[in-house]
Amino acid sequence: MSKYIPGNQKHLTLDDRIYIQNELSKGTSFKDIARFLCKDPTTISKEVKAHRLSDWYHKG
Repeated sequence: MSKYIPGNQKHLTLDDRIYIQNELSKGTSFKDIARFLCKDPTTISKEVKAHRLSDWYHKG
């Protein structure tokens, strides 16, 4: 993304993460979420992948 786009800070805020969580539960695409947050869609997908919780690890 361009450094000239407003809101293009380095890290996602808690509000950004809450927005991502809410929108993903509605079925919104990474592309649409990224457009709203002025981020690259890859940034959103990496954030989700890095911080997701999976029940798979807890099944024994």
